[in-house]
Amino acid sequence: MNMKGGVILFGFVVLQMSFFSAKSEAPAPSPAENYKPRNYIVYLSEPPTKGESPKERCLRILSSVFPSKEAAEDALIYAYKVIPGFAATMTSHQATLLKEQAEVLNVVRDKEYHLDLVMGNGRHG
Repeated sequence: MNMKGGVILFGFVVLQMSFFSAKSEAPAPSPAENYKPRNYIVYLSEPPTKGESPKERCLRILSSVFPSKEAAEDALIYAYKVIPGFAATMTSHQATLLKEQAEVLNVVRDKEYHLDLVMGNGRHG
């Protein structure tokens, strides 16, 4: 297997792990948390149809939970081309509404990771 194939396989495995691990039920958020915008990854059931770009499809789906197409455009972070899906900023209420759509397989809140780097001789301060 060449390097490119290994990287693609690794990325696919990581995405699958995050998709299936997200199926577990989390505690219900507080009412205030329902309206705090966060980043979500949306997995779609199929790739776009011929004549519709990945971005157009994502915006069409996002527009169903936003007040306007412009608001959906502002929320869209990235439309994936290889795996059907996209990343967007939305509230948990909007994410719940998206989950109910037939085209949507799953909606997972994106996790933020921080690196703690130790510089120099390894001592702090």
